[in-house]
Amino acid sequence: MSFIKNFIISSGTVIVDIAVILLEVLVIVASLVSMVKSGFIVGFATFLIGSISTIISAYFVYLLIDIRENIAKIANAKATEVTNPQNQQ
Repeated sequence: MSFIKNFIISSGTVIVDIAVILLEVLVIVASLVSMVKSGFIVGFATFLIGSISTIISAYFVYLLIDIRENIAKIANAKATEVTNPQNQQ
């Protein structure tokens, strides 16, 4: 179980990139279907709203990944500070 967790954490941005590509493809397909069934304006609005929400969601996930990495760096720095008291100023 920890292997899967470590794999997801280490390759988080790749997973997010793949998810964004798949979501954008789905948005394009949904907007084309909406254009055929409901008209150009509805399909175009579907494309705009879907693309914008996908990009905002991806940036939010990237932000969470960066926050996690920075917290891990701070925790590692504090751990080395505790184990090596000679390096304190």
